[in-house]
Amino acid sequence: MVIDDSTLKSGRLLLVDAPDAVQFLARSLLQSGYVNVSVATDGCHAVDLFRELQPDLVILDVNVPGNDSLRVIDEIRLGMAKDDFCPILALSADGSQPLRRRVLAGGANDFVTKPIDFVEFMLRIRNLLEVRYYINRLLDDKRALETRLRKALASA
Repeated sequence: MVIDDSTLKSGRLLLVDAPDAVQFLARSLLQSGYVNVSVATDGCHAVDLFRELQPDLVILDVNVPGNDSLRVIDEIRLGMAKDDFCPILALSADGSQPLRRRVLAGGANDFVTKPIDFVEFMLRIRNLLEVRYYINRLLDDKRALETRLRKALASA
C-alpha cells in the first residue's frame, strides 16, 4: 500500500530549534505542503507541546536551548503511550561521528547535519512519517485481531 502525499503532509510535526532557525525551517516545511507544523524554541516547551499535541514527528536540534537534547528525547519517549511510536529526527551543525552515535543511541531515529540539504531533509521526513503510518496500521490491525480473538473465545 502506497501512502499519498496529502496523508503524510497532514501529519503533525513538532519542530524544535533556536528562534531564527525554527522560523526558517517552519516556513520551508509549510511551503513544501506540510500543514500542521508547531514550533518550540526550547526543550522544556518542546516536551510540553509534545504532550499536548502528540505529534507524528519531532524534528529536534541537538543544541536546543533550555535543556539537554538527550534529556528532551528521554522525556518525549517517556510521554508516549506504551504502543505508540513517534519518530525523532535530530539536527545539528556538528556532524561528528561521536555526536551522531550518541544522539542515535539516545533515542533519535535519524540525524541530519546542518547546513541542511532540503531535498534529503524532506525525503527523511517523508520516510519517517511513512514508518509511523505503517507501524500505526500494524498496531491497529493487532488490536482488531485481539478483539476478534477475545470475542471468538468468549463465544466458544
